[in-house]
Amino acid sequence: MLQQTQVATVLDYWRRWMQRFPDVQSLALASEHEVFEVWQGLGYYSRARNIRKAAKQIVERFQGRVPDNHHDLLSLPGIGPYTAGAVSSIAFGLPEPLLDGNVTRVLCRLLALESDVKRSSSQKELWRHARLLVESAACGPQSDNPCGDLNQALMELGATVCSPQKPKCLICPIQNHCTACREADPEKFPVSQKAPPPTPLEFHTYVLFNEKDVLMRQAPQDSRWNQGLWEFPFREHSSAENNDTQVEPFWRASDPFQFESLHEIQWRSIGKVRHSITRYKLTFHVYFGEAHKTERASVPGFNEETIKFQSTKSLKGASRSRANPSETNTYKESNPKTENQPAWIPWDEIEKLPMSSAQRKIARLALDELKRTSQI
Repeated sequence: MLQQTQVATVLDYWRRWMQRFPDVQSLALASEHEVFEVWQGLGYYSRARNIRKAAKQIVERFQGRVPDNHHDLLSLPGIGPYTAGAVSSIAFGLPEPLLDGNVTRVLCRLLALESDVKRSSSQKELWRHARLLVESAACGPQSDNPCGDLNQALMELGATVCSPQKPKCLICPIQNHCTACREADPEKFPVSQKAPPPTPLEFHTYVLFNEKDVLMRQAPQDSRWNQGLWEFPFREHSSAENNDTQVEPFWRASDPFQFESLHEIQWRSIGKVRHSITRYKLTFHVYFGEAHKTERASVPGFNEETIKFQSTKSLKGASRSRANPSETNTYKESNPKTENQPAWIPWDEIEKLPMSSAQRKIARLALDELKRTSQI
């Protein structure tokens, strides 16, 4: 959870996670949907997929115990040098280094590293110094866990004292060793080339509703957007198009959903949703359309059994779900046979679906529109 997310944001999610998945076995038994449900809101859903995959491998390869060596940790999905170093040193007391954003900043200032921190040569230099520090801790005065203490202290120092702007150098316990502090220019470090501006992308998104239902699908795992998550029909906006002109319907051959039987639907614009992720600034032009009752079953690929909804009574944990399958109707496991199949989702069930933050914003906009027009 701490990969690409701050501690303050993670805490409540972590507590809920540990209540739902108290051990590796319960996580390994959980469906992808159950994992997404607890993860929902943290973003970067590939992390949730990977931790579930890692739990399965821990059960299958390591008899249900998290491996206590750096090499085996690195073999698990979603675990790279930073996470492996953190687990190795903090959980098992091994002299393994770690580099996160906070530790990188501390070391760059200690060394007054002049080269771009993103260059491979700079990264090698930082990892080398991080290893020297943690190995020195292992050889120094002994505490219960000198290596874990050292790595946690470096992370905490960067988070609370050696901050990106206005670092608190006067109260820093290592100021006498810090080259940047002596040169009175700590904010100069780390040196990094300015990131390119985010790429703007625009989409037409279509919310098709029928009484209390709305049409959605589970995106394929190999799609560019929303892999394995639920989404509304959309198509990417062409640079040749003008948003002020009449939008083309979404059943073109290149679009995610193809519903030639719904060609007479009248679409109307209900607003825009903006969302930023990593290198992109996304704008969704959202359109509303109503399907008649008779059209519901004419959607190609529509199957009433494509999705089953999970009641709140079934959200008590993976162990209970496995012990008595009749008590829970969970969303089917993501697989190529059920992905990309459209399904009519009741409005009051949408919150139970794993969705990206952008798709959730679209859902809220659409729900507000339905309430405004008194259609629900």
